[in-house]
Amino acid sequence: HDEFTIASCSYDMSVCIWRTNREDALSMPYEHHSEFVFGIDWNLFRPGEIVSSSWDEHVCVFNVNAPPPPRIPPPPRKPGMAPPPLR
Repeated sequence: HDEFTIASCSYDMSVCIWRTNREDALSMPYEHHSEFVFGIDWNLFRPGEIVSSSWDEHVCVFNVNAPPPPRIPPPPRKPGMAPPPLR
């Protein structure tokens, strides 16, 4: 990444790449996780590589300069858990 590129993650299950030097700053929204995303970090040694972690029990490593990663299916329900909310 460079000085004008930042990444964010959110409870809306998205990872977003922002280019702060452009008027349309949101460069690429990624929606590969099936639960809220709580962690994100850039690889300091591989340009464009990023890792995201989510409540869906997956860690995803992908490159923002390549096609988006595939959507991760929701984890199986555990015994005694309430059904997932409708979306």
